[in-house]
Amino acid sequence: MSNGYCPDIDITMNLGKEDESYFHSLIGFLRWIIELGRVDISVEVSMLSSHLVLPREGHLQELIHIFGYLKNNMNTKMVFDPIEPEIDVNAFLRQDWSYSVYSSPGEELKEILPPNMP
Repeated sequence: MSNGYCPDIDITMNLGKEDESYFHSLIGFLRWIIELGRVDISVEVSMLSSHLVLPREGHLQELIHIFGYLKNNMNTKMVFDPIEPEIDVNAFLRQDWSYSVYSSPGEELKEILPPNMP
């Protein structure tokens, strides 16, 4: 997406019915691209997907930016290292989970329920 763009505060005009349908198609297409392995765009597509009910012109423009990004970066690869990492379990501090920081020692922690609940 464009640098500094926030789809939640977009105040451009709402899309018409035809452009709204086009917006939905593009979102669906990008979701399939993510499923096929392009996880580098998943956050941006997810943010724009939250505006499927009332998409705006700015949202559509940002979708077009994402397709431009995909065109410019079509040969990118994700490399996974198959070697299992060595983890030193002694590097982690042991914690005592037998008590709660929200109650005094020996006191039973109980959820307070409102008297007028259904």
